[in-house]
Amino acid sequence: MVSYGYLKNPHFAAFCVDGLEPEIATKTQKRTRLSPEARREQLVEIGARLFAERPFNDVWIEQVAQEAGVSRGLVYHYFPNKSDFFSAIVRHGMRHAFEMTAPDQTLPPDRWLTDGVERLVEFVDSNADAFRAVFAGRHSVDEDVRAAVRENRDLQVERICAVLSPSEPASETLRMAVEGWIAMLDAMLLEWVDGRPIQRDRLVKLACGSLIGAVVSAMHADGKGDQIASMQHLAPAVYGRS
Repeated sequence: MVSYGYLKNPHFAAFCVDGLEPEIATKTQKRTRLSPEARREQLVEIGARLFAERPFNDVWIEQVAQEAGVSRGLVYHYFPNKSDFFSAIVRHGMRHAFEMTAPDQTLPPDRWLTDGVERLVEFVDSNADAFRAVFAGRHSVDEDVRAAVRENRDLQVERICAVLSPSEPASETLRMAVEGWIAMLDAMLLEWVDGRPIQRDRLVKLACGSLIGAVVSAMHADGKGDQIASMQHLAPAVYGRS
């Protein structure tokens, strides 16, 4: 559900030996040698932090290179342009959001939904600029970015459906309801970070209630209205039990 333009390629070529980067010294510091995978992850993490702190156009490859202690050309070796770099950061953010919103098994089941939504709202609030760029900026139409969003949405659908229907495969009706809810939640979060029209606790309650409403509608559509009562433990506040 996180959040989510471009410099010219300087035609830099870097050569690696035995799977490791060559030692390249900048004017001010010497770069720590890392494997290609570790270096790429480091650059993405630096970029993710910078994009969380400022709008996309205010982040420069030179800043990323300086913080990593590498040359600008090496950054372009891993990411040919800023668009590729942003796509990698989106995937990084989506993966992190998915991991941090997993049900907390130390909590009772009736807290899972609220707790997960609260942590998602906190994540989006802390990465508001990146979230806008992913879901509303010009990068939202980039195919790589859209693919990352779809992959994350599919994972979320699978996880939520596994909780809602633990004993049998979720119906296509239920899956569509959950997928639609995720899309709606993204839209609500975007509206909220742009103007905060309601308080955070109300946003969380609205999001949780919307999911339960979608699930109840799906179960009625599938002719399983008699099973709705079994879902009450997932969001007791929505059913007026707390």
